[in-house]
Amino acid sequence: MPDARLPESVRTYLEETGVRVAVDALLAIRPARLPADLTLAELPDYVAARAQAELTRWEFAQACLDLWSSIWSPLLEEWQAGPLSAMLASGLNAVTPEAIWNESGLNVWHHRGDLFLYTAVELTPEATTIAFGLERDDEPLLTEMPGFNWRNDEDSESWLTHEQIRVPAAFGSELDKLQDLARFAMAQVNAQVGSE
Repeated sequence: MPDARLPESVRTYLEETGVRVAVDALLAIRPARLPADLTLAELPDYVAARAQAELTRWEFAQACLDLWSSIWSPLLEEWQAGPLSAMLASGLNAVTPEAIWNESGLNVWHHRGDLFLYTAVELTPEATTIAFGLERDDEPLLTEMPGFNWRNDEDSESWLTHEQIRVPAAFGSELDKLQDLARFAMAQVNAQVGSE
């Protein structure tokens, strides 16, 4: 099971507003372009800063994958993972490093017969969020659960979510709490599946 520690670049990005603004500004520049008014003398510093910003984006994706693997993956043995190609084609799942970065987290789906289970993790400066949704024919089957809040908006449809204050570097006991909540959620999912 992955360590579920935040790489230094990700921790700094999430905790320091100035770093976050700088990284976001650098990544907003298309790789084939350079900032206006950049001089040849400034180019080495720009390239070094851009490399660090890119590293932050890739390490953010790795942190989300590690967190998801620590929380959800051990609970999904009875579910079949959706093909990554189908997740990419849907445009709804954040599975590429770029999509994970843009959506601030990873979300994937698994299926079991005609049931679809969506699981997600999200990292923002404010919180670490875990989420899941159980559907059949695009209709949610679970909309209430202790410890989780229903979220149905244009960004996240039909999700039960739990937000927890993010802990710098290592999640420690906070990770244990998220894992316990995920186990509780999956017990409810399995009970729903068993009653179908």
